[in-house]
Amino acid sequence: MSLSGWQKVSEFIDCSAELLRRRTTSDAYRALELINEALMISSYSENLLEMKAESLFTLCKYEEVIQLCDQTLGSAETNFHSLEADGEVTNLDDSQLYKGFYFRLWRCSMKLKSYFYLGKLEEGLSSLEEQGEIVSSMNKNGSKVFDSLIPLAVTVRELLRHKSKALTLAPKVLLRGAICGQRLSHHERRWLHRGAA
Repeated sequence: MSLSGWQKVSEFIDCSAELLRRRTTSDAYRALELINEALMISSYSENLLEMKAESLFTLCKYEEVIQLCDQTLGSAETNFHSLEADGEVTNLDDSQLYKGFYFRLWRCSMKLKSYFYLGKLEEGLSSLEEQGEIVSSMNKNGSKVFDSLIPLAVTVRELLRHKSKALTLAPKVLLRGAICGQRLSHHERRWLHRGAA
């Protein structure tokens, strides 16, 4: 890419970042237009791809966010040069792991938030755990660090735990409600009978 191409992409990034900070729908649409233009020049820019995901998210296009993250992960992995020849990243501390796997981290975070807003908590958690296993296979502490960097994961796990507990208790609550309803109906009939007499 030429110097003028880099300058143009840099301008698009700066302008888009400012538009996205405003968090309005019209600004998100404008940012998306600029980002798409910049991606025509630099199609594998992680910064641009992340900004595109953010603008789509702001526009509530959650399915498109998930699709973008899935479609671009392969090329990001290919472009990731910090891995050793055999794919092992064994001696990284937390900050190095964060930097080295940021391309995977932002995608997982955006996908989880999108699944959350779509009400698909199980799918979101499943997707996150799948990526955590990949990171863990490359670094023994990877999965823990990965989870700690996506705070929403804790919330989703807690919500799913409560959902599971509620589903377990629901039949018991319904049964108790039916029994109480029968008792109430019996007492109402007795009361009405006394009132009529």
